[in-house]
Amino acid sequence: MKRTIIGTLFFTTFLSPAMAADVPFTSEVGEVTVFPRGAEVTRFATGSVPAGDNVVIVSDLPGNLVANSVRVEGTAETQMQIGSVDVRRTIVSENDNLDERKKIERQIEALSDQIAELDQTIINANTRRKMLQEMASSAILPRPTGQGGSIAVSANELKEILTLTATRQDALSKVTEKARIEKRQLSRQIDDLRNQIAQSAPKRRQVTTVSINLNAPAASDARFRIRYNVSNAGWAPVYDARLTLGRQGKQSRVKLIRRANVRQATTDKWQNIKLTLSTARPSAATQAPALSPYIISKMEIRPYARKRVLRQKSTFGARDNMVAPAPQMEVAPPPTVAMANAGAAIALSGFLAEYKIPGKVTISNAGAQKNVIIGEREFKADIAANTTPRLDQTAYLTAKFTLKGGAPYLPGTVLLSRDGVYLGRGHLPLLNPDEEHKLSFGRDDFVKVKRTRVAQKAGESGFVSRTKEDTRKFVTTVKNLHDFPIKVVVNDFIPYATHEDITVKMTPDSTKPTKTNVDKKRGILAWEKTVDAKAEYIIKFGYTVSWPGKMQITPVQ
Repeated sequence: MKRTIIGTLFFTTFLSPAMAADVPFTSEVGEVTVFPRGAEVTRFATGSVPAGDNVVIVSDLPGNLVANSVRVEGTAETQMQIGSVDVRRTIVSENDNLDERKKIERQIEALSDQIAELDQTIINANTRRKMLQEMASSAILPRPTGQGGSIAVSANELKEILTLTATRQDALSKVTEKARIEKRQLSRQIDDLRNQIAQSAPKRRQVTTVSINLNAPAASDARFRIRYNVSNAGWAPVYDARLTLGRQGKQSRVKLIRRANVRQATTDKWQNIKLTLSTARPSAATQAPALSPYIISKMEIRPYARKRVLRQKSTFGARDNMVAPAPQMEVAPPPTVAMANAGAAIALSGFLAEYKIPGKVTISNAGAQKNVIIGEREFKADIAANTTPRLDQTAYLTAKFTLKGGAPYLPGTVLLSRDGVYLGRGHLPLLNPDEEHKLSFGRDDFVKVKRTRVAQKAGESGFVSRTKEDTRKFVTTVKNLHDFPIKVVVNDFIPYATHEDITVKMTPDSTKPTKTNVDKKRGILAWEKTVDAKAEYIIKFGYTVSWPGKMQITPVQ
């Protein structure tokens, strides 16, 4: 029967018992919970613990884990008591290529010996050349006779001496040049071998060692669960929105597939792990910043400033309005901003959600992202052709739907497709369950839009007080070429004035807009209508701007 080892241990610095035995354990990553920024890694270490006081040493944790985040839990066959947990960082060297390194070092040694022999050959050749020059110099000098005179060297003898000297000098020069060439080649080989040594040199890396001090009344197998946090990991949501248009009376639908791009650049190897994605942000601020009091008081002029003010008064006259500099307010530092088809099991807890990815997952730490599927939902969609012909005489198909489910949808990239055809990318904002959202699925070529200016008249009226007027009229035609009815939304604006002498009025023959001040934007209008198949919708729209004749206004559009 497994028993839980007493205690959940956090980062401590207690010393281990003096007579405790060291028991090395190896661990491997088994579970990882990834947050939008950061991750919690769970390692499992299993082994046998002898009776008595022991120190279980786990030395294969990464060196870049978040300080003070190590937590230890354990189970064993017998009741064990954990005294403390020590966590320390150390630098280790990896000698995986030690034999190859020694082999290369022996090759360098042999090549160095050959270079030494060549150096000696060059020295010997230079010495012989010097001796030969000295002998030749002495041979051509006049030889003394026995009676105090001298005999000069004959021309034939001089020729023989010079020829012999030149021949031997050439031979020695060739020996020297050959030795230098061989030495240069050997030096290059040594450089290449040294580069190989540098590449295969023992790698130094930082690791974290966890020492678990415990007492076991009897020998038993134990299993430890070591959890810690890392910062260089995270996940970002990616969505796949697929619109299926409803035809022959069927309802249009949007299928939203939720995916996640998971990344990690730790020194851990996440192989065959249980992966959980969490919407929690442990690296973000946990409370609102505190405000400091802000005091407004009478400004006290310093003596130097007072003299300066008096001097300015005497020079330039009295200045009654003095502006005091605003006192500096102590502001609390800003909060740290947290750094997005088998469906995942969703666990909801208050405002947070966790997605447990089914099966085992392997995530490389080489920089590549892992794309996993969280799940998919299908929603009923109300489609419409949305157009703003003043700026673009194109209709864009939009789908409005209400999100269902208990978990929020984090902001992220959405891949858009319509009836199986990929259209491009969009963006999904932060959405909560039961919230309505509208996605645009590109241009609708079966809805034709044409906007025509039918009138533009500018003039003046009045005899005493002249008034200028500018009247503009437009006709917008929307044709539905689909074989089914579709809702059409036409957007435009009417100018508005902030000056009381400027008036803007819609012309009497204008089609009444369905909505005004759309999205609380003053002057923005919208006409909405469901247009039957092969039918058209005509909108007449115009306005008149009036202002005093002597007033200059911004251009009318």
